[in-house]
Amino acid sequence: MKGIIIFAAASLIAGAAMAGQAERNASPSTGTVNSYTAAELRRAEAAAQRQGFKPIGGVWAQAGTIFMNAEKDGNRHQLTITADGVVHVSQVVPPSAPR
Repeated sequence: MKGIIIFAAASLIAGAAMAGQAERNASPSTGTVNSYTAAELRRAEAAAQRQGFKPIGGVWAQAGTIFMNAEKDGNRHQLTITADGVVHVSQVVPPSAPR
């Protein structure tokens, strides 16, 4: 019985640690060149919004740069947002392109 209680407690602790890791990071993988934190994502979204864009998803990252899809004036764009908040805008994405 004591072994079952210890196993259950260890499982709860491990589960809580994993949940904290998932909450802390917005990307599925962590500690890689392609990962990003929730704070980095919030900063990138805020930079896009300051430029008048509405983030619409499709977020990925590489080496501190966040890439995302966004809309402005009814047009869709792909944005590249550097770690220092500079927003680079692609040409308009055609409406027939998948989101």
